[in-house]
Amino acid sequence: MSVGIQFGGPDRVSIATAKTFPSGLFISHLVDNYDQNLQSFLVGRYFTDGVALFGRESVDELNDFRQIAGLVDAPDREIYEIIRYWVQRLRNYGHVETLVMAEIERARSVGGSDDCPDRRKISLVKAKRSIDWFRSLSHEQYAIEVYGRNLGFPPYNVACECRIEGIIAGIDYSR
Repeated sequence: MSVGIQFGGPDRVSIATAKTFPSGLFISHLVDNYDQNLQSFLVGRYFTDGVALFGRESVDELNDFRQIAGLVDAPDREIYEIIRYWVQRLRNYGHVETLVMAEIERARSVGGSDDCPDRRKISLVKAKRSIDWFRSLSHEQYAIEVYGRNLGFPPYNVACECRIEGIIAGIDYSR
């Protein structure tokens, strides 16, 4: 007899958030952002299958993306950064919307590296307004006006790994 253990499941919030971007979320200046196969690959691998849920992708996953994106000569680090930034944006966008639906007004950024503004307070209403605006942009507009910029909530830049944590009145967050 064997016992199977399954952690989590599909990231349904991120999958739903990805579907709200009419042409998919802008990925990178280096790829065809309108390629629905590439958009579907990323959603399927990272949100449905949970690749890299507990750590970095394997070389096989990076190579699969490299082939589909047509970036055969790009180094692993560049491929990893493109994927990580895309995944972080969709996860945080979805989390902002979930917290707003729960009527939580403020959040803070947590879990980033040294160059991220950890514990920064975020207005979720303003962040949600920004995300709604992002949806109205073409990929070309998003690349110029949003990609890699600090817009007041994570990810703050292309290397940022911060997440959003809702702030609930009366809870001590000093620990």
